[in-house]
Amino acid sequence: MPALRPATVVASVESPIPAFVALYDDEGVLRCVGGDQAACLAYAQLFALDPESCSLVSLN
Repeated sequence: MPALRPATVVASVESPIPAFVALYDDEGVLRCVGGDQAACLAYAQLFALDPESCSLVSLN
């Protein structure tokens, strides 16, 4: 039986992994994951969440 060759992993700098931002409410519940802070804050406004009591966390 021939020996197995290791797989080749190809990474491309032209397609970076997108960064996401998470919005947690004051009880620590994940409420939204968005492409940026503005998307998460729009979610908070839509559902009448107080942005001062929420946390935004970068997920990159």
